[in-house]
Amino acid sequence: MKLAFTRIAAFMVDYLVLAIYAVLLSLIVTTFLSNSTIIPGEDSPRTHAHLMGFVTLTLPVWLYFTLQEGSSKRATLGKRLLRLQVNALPPKSMTTLRAGIRNAVKFLPWEIAHAAIWYVPGRPFLDPMPTANLMICFTACLASLCYLASLFFFGGRTPYDRLAGTVVTGVSTPSPSPQSTD
Repeated sequence: MKLAFTRIAAFMVDYLVLAIYAVLLSLIVTTFLSNSTIIPGEDSPRTHAHLMGFVTLTLPVWLYFTLQEGSSKRATLGKRLLRLQVNALPPKSMTTLRAGIRNAVKFLPWEIAHAAIWYVPGRPFLDPMPTANLMICFTACLASLCYLASLFFFGGRTPYDRLAGTVVTGVSTPSPSPQSTD
């Protein structure tokens, strides 16, 4: 139970880091790129806007988690702060590929919800969503809630941990070695 709450707290720290990134990204776009041709406008194809959102937000988030969890520290900033680590189940070893698979599955509901929002007839985020889009968003939210609930059941291993063959553990503090008094 303690590990589940620690993992949630670590994610909240990482979420804060990512929220700061998103605010900075928004400030850059609105300040310097608002009239740029690379920023999709209202008449841009939905695929262009979705791709821009994926490249500037989803991909950096995935890379943040993947590169840090696949590194020798095997932890994001939040996990490091709360002394957690992502490890592969023996006899496998933790790799960036394994971390990438873990995080692709972890953030899949988020990206599915993005797609449902971007492809709303009319104006995304402004016009009401059709029932199909709402059901897709609801399903994505339900998957995220299942991920959250799985922290408290089934040994605390989420579906993305099971699929990637990983486990999140606490980092033990090495005990001090006895010092000789020569």
